[in-house]
Amino acid sequence: MIKQPDSKSSIEARDKKKEEWDQMAGLYEKWCQKSVLMQQMSYYSSINELEKDGIEGKTFVEIGCGPCPMGQRLVQRGAKKVYGVDISSEMIEIARTMLTEKGMIDKFELIVADILDDSFKLPEKVDCIVMSYAISAFINEYENLKKLLDQCKKCIKDDGMIFICEFSYVDQPKNDFAHEMYTA
Repeated sequence: MIKQPDSKSSIEARDKKKEEWDQMAGLYEKWCQKSVLMQQMSYYSSINELEKDGIEGKTFVEIGCGPCPMGQRLVQRGAKKVYGVDISSEMIEIARTMLTEKGMIDKFELIVADILDDSFKLPEKVDCIVMSYAISAFINEYENLKKLLDQCKKCIKDDGMIFICEFSYVDQPKNDFAHEMYTA
């Protein structure tokens, strides 16, 4: 039987994650910029999948957006608007600076919020919710996963969808030439 967490320990765990992401925000953004696996494979294949349903003119929310890597690609392909939601105020500030420098900020609304908070609400329902590695980074209890999906359901249009891109853990030997390619 799965042990159900009490709400106090769940909130404390989320607060700890928020502090951790605030502290590593700058490092994470730099890693995203130079990681071949993230930039060339994961986001590329995710965008290709989203393009099958259409991107142009649609509204999206990127949950756990960090520097908005998926959102940037969605805007480049014609998304009407992207809501970037992150629990870390530092991540949101990095995203705001980067998006301003790239001339994309007018297509974004950046929100510091915890989607698991009962009061979480977007200004409008969206066509698609994108979660790129947010579950593996933040969700460690079944009840929080259930709540996350329930909260997402409240944010999408009746004909909308939730797109989840997650890690697939594999044993990557360090003496393999490709190891550096994925961890540079």
